[in-house]
Amino acid sequence: INALRTIRRSRLTPDSIVAGTPFQPLLIALILKLFHSQAKIHTSIHGDLLSLMEPGVGNRIKLLFLRHALKRCASIRFVSESQKQAAQQLISFSNQHLFTTPVPIPNVKIDSLNRGRETIAFVGRLQFERGIREWIEIASQFDQKQLLVIGDGPLRSEFQSELPGALFMGSLTQGEVQGQWNRIGVLLSSAPFESYGLAMREALLHRVPVVSRKNLGSLELQNRYPELVRVYETRNEATNHIRFFLRNSLSAKSFERFQGEDRKSTRLNSS
Repeated sequence: INALRTIRRSRLTPDSIVAGTPFQPLLIALILKLFHSQAKIHTSIHGDLLSLMEPGVGNRIKLLFLRHALKRCASIRFVSESQKQAAQQLISFSNQHLFTTPVPIPNVKIDSLNRGRETIAFVGRLQFERGIREWIEIASQFDQKQLLVIGDGPLRSEFQSELPGALFMGSLTQGEVQGQWNRIGVLLSSAPFESYGLAMREALLHRVPVVSRKNLGSLELQNRYPELVRVYETRNEATNHIRFFLRNSLSAKSFERFQGEDRKSTRLNSS
């Protein structure tokens, strides 16, 4: 209603409507299109749509909505090729323009190659979807003084009660997060579903290796950069991968290859 009022007050006739995500914003865009039929809808998908195949009424409703709503979009942006391919398995697209553009990460400053740091980090929102319980169980195999948690969310109290010796930074600004990467030895990502994780990309841009639960995003990264990213299916695998990265130096050239290819991909797909 507010959007309609704003459009009418401004006497606008929109040619395009951009929905930042494919759920509530896309629903609003579809409603606006009822009053401005000539407008084309454009949206972005950041998550792994395969997660909607998990049991649950909510997931079924979301998938049903997407199968109908995305067909009304003129263009749909994905953050990785594997994410786009997974979406094509679930949804029959017709004439939509599908394209891939990773989220750009600005102002990455690298002082030196990340060597000899013992810190194991979590970066993200502390919620069930991030595999928090699994992260706690894996991290418990290490000295809690090695653990750094950046982020906030509904499971923070559980996180802190289970790992009282870890350093919790809370919610930080993007600039503040940038200042923390030089103290991190390994990023541990336990999310069961990940399209092309922003934290994983940011870690690699800062020359921090990644240990991740096997999912779309981590598999794509491991296939391209096996020396920098290791995926796991069991907690023992995760522990062994973390110890490997903490004990072994990595080649600067490997990180430089990722940095160059990531920036090139972001620049080309955005143009």
